[in-house]
Order: sequence, then structure tokens, then C-alpha cells
Amino acid sequence: MNPPIFLLFLLVLLLGCRENNGDNVNPNSDLRSEHSLSTDSLYALAMLSYEAEDFSKAIQYFDALLLQDSLVSDAWHDRGLCYYMIENYPQAEQDVRTSMRLDSTYAPGWLQLGMIYTKTRKTEMALAALKQSLQLDSTLAPAWFEEGAIYMDLKKVNEACFRFQKAANLGYEPAKKALAQFCYE
Repeated sequence: MNPPIFLLFLLVLLLGCRENNGDNVNPNSDLRSEHSLSTDSLYALAMLSYEAEDFSKAIQYFDALLLQDSLVSDAWHDRGLCYYMIENYPQAEQDVRTSMRLDSTYAPGWLQLGMIYTKTRKTEMALAALKQSLQLDSTLAPAWFEEGAIYMDLKKVNEACFRFQKAANLGYEPAKKALAQFCYE
């Protein structure tokens, strides 16, 4: 078990795997009893499923969580990320936008929105969302990288390399590879 999954599993245990009727929480259950779990437990189980790349199961846990509390912006964002991973971009956009209505200052939300717009070929909207994410957090290396990739697609190599360099300076490995491939002669 890798450390993040192990830590999430411990979190589930600490948050109360034995709730209400004393049944154990089983991340492989059919989810019929998810209503008896706390939102914290559901979130931890959703993230365990996400880490295991079982995005459909993660979505089910996020669904159950959001039925209990629809104001958890992280749950909307992370469920949107799951939909992104299974390439359901309209649903991903809807969830991330809901998250952004609840917390418009969450820079990773703007990054995710930019990535969705990139996948759906809405270049100007993608650049605007990525710019917003970087205005909120200029250390968000993936946002610099995503901007660089867009500029590379637009054949604006200097702008792309500038952004790849920003991301590389922040330690982002894909940016270092992009610099070596596209920017150094």
C-alpha cells in the first residue's frame, strides 16, 4: 500500500468506521449504507477510491456525501476531477463550476476549469481560467505548465517556453521535460 492510500485509510478509521449501527465501513461495499456514514468518512472513502483509480466508485461516494451536504466545495471539485478522469467533460465542468460558486478563490479549481476547457478546445476560456488560477496562486506549477502547452499548440514557442520555465523553477517535472524537448537547442 503506498503512503497516500495508507494515510487515507487511517483517516477513514479515525473518522469513525463504526458509525450508527456499528457496521464496519467497507470501501468495497455496494454503498447501500453510505447514508449512515459521516461526510468526513465518505470524503475519505471517495479519495481512497480516487487514489486507486476507481473513479466510478469515488463518484458514488461523492454523490452520497453531496446528498448529505451540498455545500462542500471540495467534494464538488474532486467529483469534477473524477469526471474529468473518465472524460465526461460536461459533468466535470458543471461540478467544478458549482465548486467555484462556493469558493471562487480556490486556485486549483480555476486550474481544473482551464484543463477542462483545454480538452474541449475552448482555448480562450482555458487561458482565462488558468490566468485566474495563477493570480490566486503564482506557485501553482501545473497551471504554468498548462498555459505553456496551450501556447505551444498555438505555435507561440517563446510564450510557451517562458511558462514551462516558470513551472520547472517550481520543480514540476513535466515542465523540465517540455523545456528539454521544445525550448533548448
